[in-house]
Amino acid sequence: MSSEVHSSSLLGLCVVFVGLQEATVAAVREALAAEGVVVYSLASAREAAALLRHLIPHVLVTAVANLAAEPRLWTAVRGVAGVHGAGVLTLVGAQDDADWLPAAGFRRWISRPIEVTSLRATLEQMWAGRR
Repeated sequence: MSSEVHSSSLLGLCVVFVGLQEATVAAVREALAAEGVVVYSLASAREAAALLRHLIPHVLVTAVANLAAEPRLWTAVRGVAGVHGAGVLTLVGAQDDADWLPAAGFRRWISRPIEVTSLRATLEQMWAGRR
């Protein structure tokens, strides 16, 4: 590993992306992996529910539309949100979505499209108090 990875404020963070386009996740994965973040990308709620039985990520990233369309994912996300300080970061497509997220228990969200700089800053804030 390079010294740049060792000095990263995100070293050791585990992030799971669920139901997002692979092209979107690929660019983000490369940037985060260079900083020592473990990144999983899952295509479906079924895959996420299976993984979340065995692994509690620090952060789970999905889209509001995925939560609405997949009750199984919503259940898995709600289960993860309070365990071991796990955080759930939700991508938001519209301002209307951002209005109800805090009431639903979400502490952080970002807008689409995902910008690596914005995501990194949000992850740093989420991760800072957990180490």
